[in-house]
Amino acid sequence: MSKYLQKKHASPARRGKMAAAEEHAATAGHESDDASSCAPSDIQDEADPAPITRAFLQHSLQQSLAHALSPVMKELSDIKMEVTHVGQRVEVLEEFQQAVIQHSKGLQSQVRSLNAHVGSLFLHLEDQENRRRRKNIRIRSIPESVAAEALSDTVRQIFASLVGEEREHTIVIERAHRALWPKPAATDPPRDTICELLNYLDTAAVLKAAREQDNITLDGEKILLFQDLAASTLAKRRALKPLTQELRKRRLPMRWLFPFGLSTTINWRQLTIRHPEDLSKIWEALEIPPLEIRSWLPSANMEKLPKLVRPIPWQVMAKQKTPKKKIAVAN
Repeated sequence: MSKYLQKKHASPARRGKMAAAEEHAATAGHESDDASSCAPSDIQDEADPAPITRAFLQHSLQQSLAHALSPVMKELSDIKMEVTHVGQRVEVLEEFQQAVIQHSKGLQSQVRSLNAHVGSLFLHLEDQENRRRRKNIRIRSIPESVAAEALSDTVRQIFASLVGEEREHTIVIERAHRALWPKPAATDPPRDTICELLNYLDTAAVLKAAREQDNITLDGEKILLFQDLAASTLAKRRALKPLTQELRKRRLPMRWLFPFGLSTTINWRQLTIRHPEDLSKIWEALEIPPLEIRSWLPSANMEKLPKLVRPIPWQVMAKQKTPKKKIAVAN
């Protein structure tokens, strides 16, 4: 047993490892003693979290919403800036449009004034032309076979059948010629013959006799005599053809005025038409809807222009304050 009792001394390296282990065990023992010596309430505070309160929840929700709505609010701010810029542009355009509208109204007023002056000048020229033609008689249906040199004798023959030979000898014919149209084909109606007399009284007497006689013939052809008028006056009379047909249908008296106009009597009331505005009283007296009659004025019809629409001004929307909703949190 001596060999077991006689132990060798440990080496320096072995003694160092053993010392380190003993120090570690002593440190662990001290820590376990310190932990065991702590109070039980301190251990419970470190283990359990703080209680959830209403303020904590509100703060947490506000932070979450602010974080989530931050990019949306940025986009809305950019959109608001763009809308404000567009609104400013719209205001500028509206001001420019209003200036254009005012300028257009001024131009329309000037155009109406110029139309009135042009119409007055046209009526004066038309009156001068009709006065120059007032001694003329337009004869229709004289055959083209009658030569130009024989027109005066043919016209005298027609006048003699109307006013008699004695009165016909007193009539002085200054000239008689065909209308300045191209010579028609053999199957087409002949050109009119225009005869100018020296005295207007002779012209009026011949036309009056022609109105009183229904049947005037020459070599079996029916002859018609008309007052020689300007082309513009004839166009105006053609424009009133629907009205004249309605008056003839109702057997109402009417007569043309010189240089242009139409006079009629309806229900013992005398009405005169010289301008398109005078037609309304005719429709009222006849108790019929307005007939389709185009305007015979030479100037432009301003009623056909489109109406100017007043633009709706730009409205700046006021900010509406929305009350904040309180979030109810259960305790």
